[in-house]
Amino acid sequence: ALLGRLELRARPDVPLLVMPGPLDEDRGAELLLETLPRLPLDRMQMVFWGDASPEMAERLREAQNNTSGVIVHRPMLDTETTHNLLAGADAVLLPAQHEPSGLLLLKALRYGAVPVGRGVGAFKEAVVDFDRASRTGTGFCFEQWEPQALDAAVQRFLEVFRKPELMQSLVRNAMAQQYPWRQSALLYKKIYEGS
Repeated sequence: ALLGRLELRARPDVPLLVMPGPLDEDRGAELLLETLPRLPLDRMQMVFWGDASPEMAERLREAQNNTSGVIVHRPMLDTETTHNLLAGADAVLLPAQHEPSGLLLLKALRYGAVPVGRGVGAFKEAVVDFDRASRTGTGFCFEQWEPQALDAAVQRFLEVFRKPELMQSLVRNAMAQQYPWRQSALLYKKIYEGS
């Protein structure tokens, strides 16, 4: 139902990757568009969701038109559709130049949408790069803000996606992460009380 509303056909053999907005340079939309020619688009589907400048919206329209049912762009979605998209996604792309949204990252982890992003800010604190041998980690990180680095991280995700037993371990790891507010509140209380 969700894919139909997004005008994508169901393809269980390929992952659904989502890029949340706002779709601007800071969030990494420009970097992802520069990376698209490197990506094996025949082996994935991608949803860009969020507000974009007129220029970015036009570039996304061109990408959508040139990929025939692989890439779609939708403006900001209502809360229910956003939750459904995160719940249905195999990966969430967070290639932010500076600080990606920590709250969205935590929601993605809880839903089992594997984070693929740049190791800065909240992403660096919450995501451990997945190790295939030990089956530990919660996502895929890259450091350099360049198309080659983002491409390498997406390729690593695709390799794991093609191996169901590895993908199940990765998703389980992501969903098992706990970031309770109570723990943070007690830490702040201790700081403010001077202990």
